[in-house]
Amino acid sequence: MKSKLITSLLLAAAFVFAPATNAADDKKEKKKPAAAKKAKKSKKERGLPGALGKLELSADQKKEVLALMKETGAKRKEAGKDKAKVREIQKAHQAKLAEILGKEKVAELKKLNAEARKARGAKKGGAKPEAKKKKKKD
Repeated sequence: MKSKLITSLLLAAAFVFAPATNAADDKKEKKKPAAAKKAKKSKKERGLPGALGKLELSADQKKEVLALMKETGAKRKEAGKDKAKVREIQKAHQAKLAEILGKEKVAELKKLNAEARKARGAKKGGAKPEAKKKKKKD
């Protein structure tokens, strides 16, 4: 009688804890593909970041944009924490970028950036940038 009771308890415990171990295994398996996706690429393989990478640019335009970004990065690093200087560098960067891309690509880039901002706001669950501006005005 006692052996049947002990056997029953052991089987019940096995059924109770089995799904918990399977769930833990499933989580580990799901994490592996994400890590594989984040394989580091060289700078040449990465290409242009963010929305710039989604634009259909010619090889010459890509080279010019990458050179501009490198130049701007060096200037910003040199400027340090001087906000006025950084703002000036950023304005010059935007002007040169507009010159390289042309009006159509600049408009497309603005559209892609707006969509990306909207998507980030939705992911975070926070307010959209427009809503934040309105709150500050009130």
